[in-house]
Amino acid sequence: MKKVFAAVFFFSLVMFANGCSQAPSQSSDEYLGVWKITDMNGRVSQLTINENGTIQSDQKSLTGGTWTMDGARVHIVWSNGRNDFLYHSGNKFKVITYLPGVSVDATVGVNADAERVSDLAGK
Repeated sequence: MKKVFAAVFFFSLVMFANGCSQAPSQSSDEYLGVWKITDMNGRVSQLTINENGTIQSDQKSLTGGTWTMDGARVHIVWSNGRNDFLYHSGNKFKVITYLPGVSVDATVGVNADAERVSDLAGK
């Protein structure tokens, strides 16, 4: 009986330690709303991250898509196959873009600056 108790206690301790060591995931609330994206050439576009997992852009080539949280960043999958990641970098937000057919594991993404201009409540 003591061996069973010791085994259960040890297992519980290991599970507790593993649970406590995991970093909390970033809240998606920080990312919901309307964003101004400025690319490296100074071109400005706008995208809206909706609570229901959809996304819209004012770019004609991006007719819609979906987003999910990927750790502490937003992974956007556009209907044309393009992948964007919106993330916090220092005191700014950034977007890295992978064109259709380019692996998101590649190091050749295109970077842009991002600024949230309003949340979903229009603030």
